[in-house]
Amino acid sequence: MLSNIYKPSQKQNTTPNFIRLPIWISCILLAFDFKGQESGGIYQIVAFLTVCCLLGISALVLSNHTKLYPSRRLQQGFIFLIIFLLSTVFTATIQRVEAAHYLTVISPYILMFLAYWLTSGICRRYGALNAIRIIFPALIVTSAISTIWTLYYGSSSAGASLESVRYRIISVLIPFSFAYLASATSSQQLGTLDKFFAAIVLATLLISQTRSYILTLIIAVIFSTYGHANNTGAWIRKLIRITVFSLLALILSLVAVQIFETFIPSSDNRSLIEMWASRIFGSTEQFGFDLTTATRLAEYSDQMTKLLSSPINLLLGNGLGSSYTYSGTYANLVAGVLGNDAIPEAYWNGGHSLWVYTIYSSGILFGTAFVIFLIYVAWRAFKTIKYSRQINQRLEKHLLVTVSTGYLCMLSTGFAAFPLGSRPAAFLMGILIALVLATGTKNFRKQINNRSRIQP
Repeated sequence: MLSNIYKPSQKQNTTPNFIRLPIWISCILLAFDFKGQESGGIYQIVAFLTVCCLLGISALVLSNHTKLYPSRRLQQGFIFLIIFLLSTVFTATIQRVEAAHYLTVISPYILMFLAYWLTSGICRRYGALNAIRIIFPALIVTSAISTIWTLYYGSSSAGASLESVRYRIISVLIPFSFAYLASATSSQQLGTLDKFFAAIVLATLLISQTRSYILTLIIAVIFSTYGHANNTGAWIRKLIRITVFSLLALILSLVAVQIFETFIPSSDNRSLIEMWASRIFGSTEQFGFDLTTATRLAEYSDQMTKLLSSPINLLLGNGLGSSYTYSGTYANLVAGVLGNDAIPEAYWNGGHSLWVYTIYSSGILFGTAFVIFLIYVAWRAFKTIKYSRQINQRLEKHLLVTVSTGYLCMLSTGFAAFPLGSRPAAFLMGILIALVLATGTKNFRKQINNRSRIQP
């Protein structure tokens, strides 16, 4: 599959190494950044600084080149992200956020901005389609490495059990893998290695018992098949095809799960199916409410309480890295089940909702603007998916659908998680935002329309 990406474009082969090499190095370094944890050790620090230097220098050098494919939308996004980053510095200073906490939380945003800057520069110099061809292979390889590495790293600790490893084995880049695999299946571009990768991804999802990613998987299937279908009948046929493939991959992944359970069993000898049933129905049947949902609502309650506590907090937010805990009725429910020790004294890293934490940390002035920006990019992604139905070139359609659906999948995790709290995920978000904005230009569509006259 990846070997075919470069063939249709001669311009891609003339791309200087100073563009491709920093992207590949950055992607590989961040693939081993385990969940972007602040306690990850010296590797994460060195990797972060190295990637920042590579991206920043490359983007700066590229900005001096003639822009062959100018895009006002990319320029506006660049200016907006700079203003937003500067606003976080101002808010953190006003709110007296601890410097170490702020620097930790802002580091993924910096990677997002630098990735956006470099990607937008590539788009404006070589065109959006060639930019996708340059970056796409690195993203796929990085997603595969991150998935396999995180699964190995998270399950290799001594005394691990199914109950404990499920929190550590799922890569933050798996949502993009969903989009890639769904689009590859819909476009019949799925290679042999992709099939094994799909089995690993599904096995990881099963073992992790991550309910929110089921929604992400559904989004990947729906939008990928829609982008590759010319009409409703074709859409239904592709949905059936991807369902059959998913069942086959699921069977293969269950074999991997059985092997995994042999080496890392649960502490009470429960099967994975029993643990899934407990995740979905267990706490509701036992306590009358879902415990995980209660912790999230307790967290949101405290964030909103702090946000509304003063006009300054409401306008500017509490700042990235500011402390919060659990509060309200749901906090009492959690404490009643797990005890008071389950109530955190001071969380300060990103919360469990991209939307709530953005408003909490940046207020209704800058936080709302950032949320609107993300939603606008999501709308542009859907427009690109819809436009891709007109494209005859199967491979180009696959690239566009994967990039656009990948952004929607990453964004969908923001309902129950905080994708911008992880360095690899934020880096990927920066690339995808730039590519989505670039593929919505008239110049890009003219380029695609000219190519699409040639039948695949």
